[in-house]
Amino acid sequence: MKGATRVPPLSFADCCFLSIPKEGYRLTWEVTQHCPNSCEYCFTWSSPNRLIFEADINPTIKSLQILTNKVNIRDVLITGGEPLCAIKEISPFLSFLNSIGVSFSFSSNLYNEAFFEKLAKFKPRAINLSIDPPSDRRSKSSFKASYDNIEKKLRMVEKKGIPVKLTAVLNNRNYRGVPILLDRLPVILSKYSNISKIAFNREYPIGHAVEYEPQSKSDLQETYVSIETWAKGVSIPVTLVNWDIFHAPLQSCPAGRNLISVMPNADVTPCSLLYNLTRSFRIGNLIKDEIDDILERSNTFSKEIVKYNELTKKKTRACSTCKMEDACGGGCPAMLPIASNHISRRTCKLAPRRVADHERKILSDLHRSFHIGYSPDPKIFISPNEELPNYIEKKIRRFVNQRLEPSDLAHTIEHIDCVVSLTKVISKEEGASLKITVPASYFHDICSREPAMHHMHTFKSVIVAKNFLQQFDFFSDEELKHIQYCIYTSSYGSYLLGYLPLSLEAKVVRDADWLDAIGARGIARVFAFGQAHGSETFGYVDNDPEEFVISMDMNITGPDKNPISHFSTKLLKIHLLLQTPTGIRLGSTRHQFMVDFLNQYRKETNIGKSNNYQLKLKFNKRR
Repeated sequence: MKGATRVPPLSFADCCFLSIPKEGYRLTWEVTQHCPNSCEYCFTWSSPNRLIFEADINPTIKSLQILTNKVNIRDVLITGGEPLCAIKEISPFLSFLNSIGVSFSFSSNLYNEAFFEKLAKFKPRAINLSIDPPSDRRSKSSFKASYDNIEKKLRMVEKKGIPVKLTAVLNNRNYRGVPILLDRLPVILSKYSNISKIAFNREYPIGHAVEYEPQSKSDLQETYVSIETWAKGVSIPVTLVNWDIFHAPLQSCPAGRNLISVMPNADVTPCSLLYNLTRSFRIGNLIKDEIDDILERSNTFSKEIVKYNELTKKKTRACSTCKMEDACGGGCPAMLPIASNHISRRTCKLAPRRVADHERKILSDLHRSFHIGYSPDPKIFISPNEELPNYIEKKIRRFVNQRLEPSDLAHTIEHIDCVVSLTKVISKEEGASLKITVPASYFHDICSREPAMHHMHTFKSVIVAKNFLQQFDFFSDEELKHIQYCIYTSSYGSYLLGYLPLSLEAKVVRDADWLDAIGARGIARVFAFGQAHGSETFGYVDNDPEEFVISMDMNITGPDKNPISHFSTKLLKIHLLLQTPTGIRLGSTRHQFMVDFLNQYRKETNIGKSNNYQLKLKFNKRR
């Protein structure tokens, strides 16, 4: 009919960042996790007790400006916590965005009218407001009061002519309140013409301060039908975010490709949701690291996600028969991790989940137990001199050799055997329990590294170890837990995440693993690893040797750019981080061998060039 209002179709999205540019980047800046409110439900780990700034704000803004100038930033999202509480301090960055013509949106509760007046002067593209439905715990009177407050804020924003995007986050505690919300929304929409979009986001299993409790399929279907029916009478776009089982194909992940996020501590990550899952999705720090290095890792992560999706499609039976296989981008990688921080092998939302409940529990228990400083005393339950019986060790090695699927030549059974041999030597000299250290060293790398998620192999190895070793009556429950702990804290990625070996046995296993990463074998392994994971060059020792310093930590979401760079991001640091006297002694020799190698490598690659310096390394004191 001529003149009739066009009703936009109900749309779906896998990513909660709805306005990702097709070209260029969207920058999200989580300014703070401080918030003066104590809302019943919050999208972040915010609290009135958090510091407003976790990083020095002035150098952070300076680096943000450099980042924005270096890449094609098309849009910026300012979020929190409550970023409005920091409006005075972040104003220089907003002025900068205005000066270069980059638009920004602002997620806020608009708790302070005077602060909002300051924000409005910078003319944000949109204000994002939450309109969560009432939960079972809220009375109708408190719900009405909160929506009266929202209307007050909508009036404030409308006077300034700023568009508003409304977001309702649904979870297992409030989905029954959706009909009440839908009854209320038409009143608001009829009053305020600046409301431009409504999104109904199902709660992600990460990034929230609550336990993830998904709705049942029937409840989800009922909620969907009610929103779909209601949306037919609405003249603005309505989007459903993270509504699995209702749509395919899945969209591709924009993290690292069209999305980059900065956290309150100035850490940079391809996506804030991934960072809230685990700090291992950190690609640098704005204050401490070079912007070019950060951007390179962002690009690497994007490529790794593509590899991961391709690998998963090959290994997932449901994908091979799916009509949408060619069009499917794999969806949001933050959707698959469970609250335990475990990432399963990717499957389509229409395919069965592959993570067994008992595996989720194992990982959840590990994080609760070990990250708070688990340090078992072997004297309570075992004689330190007790060794692993030969028949059990043979069964373990046979299983590991059969189960092992190495992702590269650096992580074959040869590496396992070397670590086991080193473990035995160090254990005997330090008086550690071989009953604990030997099984841990066999299993520490049994699971292979996967693209974009290299760090998760250690956590998965813990599950495999427990499932196999618990068949033997030889190990008590406490001993099995200790073995898991040794595996859990063994990798360099675990160290970067803050999981430290506090028991003697854990220190022995970590030292043994790290010793095989340095020296002559370490040199051979780093080049094998680089070739297998896409390195296009060996790399060059091309820094001024008088200024050569250890660079940022290694990339644990993907490979470093080349083998030589891996020396400075990891290998040359290891001798400072070894824990046992035996490990330190063995590491000193191996470390010097690497330094000599790099000096010789520099000579040979600089033949015919002037200023052929010897490599000199500057280190901090042993940590």
